[in-house]
Amino acid sequence: MIKVRIITGLILGLLVGAFIGWAPLYLFNAVLLLVLTLAAYEFFCITLPHPSLSFFWAMLLTVLPSVLFLFFPAPPMLPLFAGVILLCLSFYLFQKQDPSLSVKQASLTLLGIFYISILFSHVGLIRGLPQGVMWIYLLLASTFLADTGAYLVGHMIGRHKLAPRISPGKTVEGLMGGVFFSFIATLIVKIFFWQHLSLWDCIIVAGISGLVGPLGDLSESLIKRSVNLKDSGRLIPGHGGVLDRVDALLFTAPVVYYYAKYLKGF
Repeated sequence: MIKVRIITGLILGLLVGAFIGWAPLYLFNAVLLLVLTLAAYEFFCITLPHPSLSFFWAMLLTVLPSVLFLFFPAPPMLPLFAGVILLCLSFYLFQKQDPSLSVKQASLTLLGIFYISILFSHVGLIRGLPQGVMWIYLLLASTFLADTGAYLVGHMIGRHKLAPRISPGKTVEGLMGGVFFSFIATLIVKIFFWQHLSLWDCIIVAGISGLVGPLGDLSESLIKRSVNLKDSGRLIPGHGGVLDRVDALLFTAPVVYYYAKYLKGF
């Protein structure tokens, strides 16, 4: 399984890296929207009854805000959020089912919208920044290598459980290994792609990916544990589903975006 995971990760990494360097912004965002849709599909498959009208309504309300974020400059945030909440709750007013079930499904729909659509759209916002391609390389390399490093180190020398109630396989040693691997990833980006990147930026982004990323991983594990599932899907050999692969990215992308935009002034 480890061999399959590593081989799949390397192949995906090469393909994604080549695509980022070649694709114009509109095409990058279009592919990002496809990945987001697949992640939303997996999320609602494990949280809502499907196929059902509530499932398709949740998918629609998740994808539409992402379209606005990715393809329209500076969408009005408060009206967008208000409209999504209004549409979500209004839909369940007319469902012929137990009100407690409607409230649960409405809550899960809103969770999916904010968890996947809002968080994941920050990847597209990063790509739209000046030097956005370099920031995307930095984000993906540090996030995914942190995940791989945590997995390898945790399996080899992991002894102290990080969150045994949620994810018994994750260890404190794996977490530290993930931070180290993330730092190596940022140095590789600096040396081979972005020489003007400072060492301080490498340290900060490595810290974000190595420490914040696992929170995203554990959050998805919490969701899966609540419905007694190990993986969100089986699309990616050795990695599970799309949501399993991008769970850490959901948390690292917003933090890196606001660091780059407001602290670095990009």
